[in-house]
Amino acid sequence: MRKVLFFPIVMLTFSIPAVSFAEEVAKSGKSDLGAAVIAPVSDEGGFNWEGYYAGATIGYGFGETEQIYDRAGNHGPATLKPDGLSAALTIGANWMYSPHLLLGVEGDLGSLGVSQGTTTVFDGHNWSSHFGGFATLRGRAGYVIDNTLLYGTAGLAVASIENISIGNTAPETAIEDGLNAGWVIGFGAEYAVNHNWTVKGEFLHMDFGKVEGKSANNEDFSFEDKVNVVRMGANYKF
Repeated sequence: MRKVLFFPIVMLTFSIPAVSFAEEVAKSGKSDLGAAVIAPVSDEGGFNWEGYYAGATIGYGFGETEQIYDRAGNHGPATLKPDGLSAALTIGANWMYSPHLLLGVEGDLGSLGVSQGTTTVFDGHNWSSHFGGFATLRGRAGYVIDNTLLYGTAGLAVASIENISIGNTAPETAIEDGLNAGWVIGFGAEYAVNHNWTVKGEFLHMDFGKVEGKSANNEDFSFEDKVNVVRMGANYKF
């Protein structure tokens, strides 16, 4: 699922004669008149959060993958805790429903880069875990205080996940390799630094549920995958 969105950019140009501008500065006795245009003003007197935006994030992911392998009662659950850097591109849109209530939609496309190398578990199983590319589509709801937005977010998540666990004989295999769909929930804070740019900090928890299968020995196994991401980012508002 990939979408390409094009947003119109409307540019306004004000032409102010230099002489008149100098007169206004002299009358006001202020040298920082430009401060008034740092952020656009909505009808309610704060930063105008409504509209389309695009941006990027970078952060750190830490996951948890549990494997269960059923082999004659001598294999139980085992857990790996992969981690690593995460980065993504973001697009979204906001709508204001009151002076303080914001509702929006946001999507991500990027890389989790969360992994753990080969680790021995169970009775000689060698297991490696890797979270690769991912995407989310989320709703956002937040409370606006002038240039600051506090929000919660939830929606759908998809990630490429690879778990390879091979026992001391080749038929003792447990492999998960493909795209997994799940859900995501999180929260964050965003701050408008000028009339186009905002910065944010965010936490996301993604749960991709349980994948079940059978080894070449016809033995049941399952993997259950979760990952958390703490990240920071910047958005450009159109």
